[in-house]
Amino acid sequence: MLWGLDKNLFWRQLLFWLIGVVFFLLLKTISARRVFLPKKRVYLLILLFLALPLLFGRVVRGSSRWLEIGIFSIQPSELVKPFLIGVFASFLANGVSNFKNFLALILLIFLPVFLVLVQPDLGSAAIVLVTLLSLVFIAKPNLVWWLPLIVGLGLILLLAGNRIFEPYQLDRITSFLNPEQDPLGKGYNLIQAKLAIGAGGWSGRGFGLGRQTQLSFLPEKQTDFIFASLAEELGFFGVLFTLWFYLLFFNWLIKKIALSENGFWFFLRSGIFLQIFLQTAINLAMNLQLFPVVGVPLPFLSYGGSSLFSTFLALGLFL
Repeated sequence: MLWGLDKNLFWRQLLFWLIGVVFFLLLKTISARRVFLPKKRVYLLILLFLALPLLFGRVVRGSSRWLEIGIFSIQPSELVKPFLIGVFASFLANGVSNFKNFLALILLIFLPVFLVLVQPDLGSAAIVLVTLLSLVFIAKPNLVWWLPLIVGLGLILLLAGNRIFEPYQLDRITSFLNPEQDPLGKGYNLIQAKLAIGAGGWSGRGFGLGRQTQLSFLPEKQTDFIFASLAEELGFFGVLFTLWFYLLFFNWLIKKIALSENGFWFFLRSGIFLQIFLQTAINLAMNLQLFPVVGVPLPFLSYGGSSLFSTFLALGLFL
């Protein structure tokens, strides 16, 4: 798909693939349990890494998410995801024994989420929040303990929602319900994505022949909306093949989770599964106008070195 969209992007992404595979193979040989043994130090390093874009980051479209390292730009909010999961797998390996531990875990979740949210990166913040809260829930704490958290979050969103979210983020949330209300502004991306998907028909317009895609009507065609690009050029059968691949992939992950030797491995593998699954589901839902546009890449397909590299790191730790 990237070859048909932009050959320069293809070669850059191929380089990211090669680097990712090398680190994947390296991490496979290292015990993840040993990596996360000094869990408090790893957690503090993650917080420091997430704070760097706010201090030294490159500002792109009003967001300070990237760090410049030589010829590369890296996105810390993507790279830390598997390591945050590993840290919380260590914390949760023995379960949640009391309310004090539960509150401490919730606080430890919200610190990195806050640092990602203020960059601002709503998509990554949402995925990290849901993934880590799900892991805590799987650890089976007392259900009553969740009530103060739910009430507190509800009050924060009600009273300070406008201050937490950027205006364009609120526009994205409201516009996905009715994009036709502002077809050339807030709803443009979603309308163009639907047109591209619908234009694909059964077998697609042909590789490199998508009108919405090739004539640049479809925004972010190589990242957020690469699924719409694929649907237009390869059609229903191309989409079916892609979803079949994801089905096999997630089925393989679930089988590995079932073979986990202890609590640490169960939480680590479950978290990595949830992270990649959520990313896939949210991206597909964005393209189909079932979810607001929050800038979440499609694993393995979207252009972006940090996202791809993070996926390979996660799978290396998973194995």
